[in-house]
Amino acid sequence: MLKNGLILIILVAFSMIFVTLFFSFDGNTELSKTGAFYAQNAEKTGAANIVTAVVVTYRGLDTLGEVVILFLTAAIIGFFLKLTKTEIDEGSRLAKLR
Repeated sequence: MLKNGLILIILVAFSMIFVTLFFSFDGNTELSKTGAFYAQNAEKTGAANIVTAVVVTYRGLDTLGEVVILFLTAAIIGFFLKLTKTEIDEGSRLAKLR
């Protein structure tokens, strides 16, 4: 009973916090200095839209680094998860011996 009461108190507290945050949020009405610079100079890059201008032109090297990290992570996971036919056969043979 005490455990259920404690859980209920925690849920009510979190609910109050989230409701307060939800109703007090008004959002930004102005761009920051960096955002205003990107918005004003996006046409000069020749990109199709502002998002492409920021990701490719202004943050291109950073984006390239993130892509390389994601590729290497996927390649390493694939390397460790790869099983050859002989490894599968040996595993089933060992399972039969046990």
